[in-house]
Amino acid sequence: TDQVFLLPTLLILVRECEVSTSVFITVFLKLYGCDYGDYLNQLKMERAFQLIKNAKMQPNVVGEMIGYETFNDFLIAFKNYFGITPNEIGKA
Repeated sequence: TDQVFLLPTLLILVRECEVSTSVFITVFLKLYGCDYGDYLNQLKMERAFQLIKNAKMQPNVVGEMIGYETFNDFLIAFKNYFGITPNEIGKA
């Protein structure tokens, strides 16, 4: 399994760091300039792009791998993030 898909949840990180949720969120935001959910989304989308472009994986398979229940949900999220659909990667 691809490591990017095994990233811990916010709750797990808070427990492991032994800090409050608010402290973790504040520190994470200062360090990375975004919240943890946005950071996870960025990692997933960048990995999805790589898998589709370089590994020539089918977009519907990649969408499922990164946690989308439907291809349409993945398609919308991908287009919102990159401004193109997964099928347009080779044309970009």
